[in-house]
Amino acid sequence: MAGSTNRFIVDASYVLSFLLPDENIKEVEETFYKLSTGEFRISAPQLLPFEVLNSLKVAVLRKRVTLQAAQELAQYFFNLGIVTLSIDYLKTLDLAQAEKITFYDASYLYLAQSQNLPLLTLDKHLENLAL
Repeated sequence: MAGSTNRFIVDASYVLSFLLPDENIKEVEETFYKLSTGEFRISAPQLLPFEVLNSLKVAVLRKRVTLQAAQELAQYFFNLGIVTLSIDYLKTLDLAQAEKITFYDASYLYLAQSQNLPLLTLDKHLENLAL
């Protein structure tokens, strides 16, 4: 994790790697443990719940989890305490165009840049853009 800050922006890939039972990444587990103890504060664009819940729906369709498990994971997600923030849509669109990335990814990158915070992501390209 970059720097000594205790504040981060997080994207859906990072959250889903924590929630889904078949993805175990030690660094991600440690991050969410520190979130649960109050040592870390994590924010994301308002898009995050849509991406997480859509991915849980897909996980059910692909039989990675049961519907009941997806519902429990969704509730757990909402209890994590990730704060959702607004973005500047036009500046985010400009960023998406300039970096040739999706608007979705640009929303995470925009927040990281505008808040001057590290971005927690498993997307290597997005991680490189955030540095």
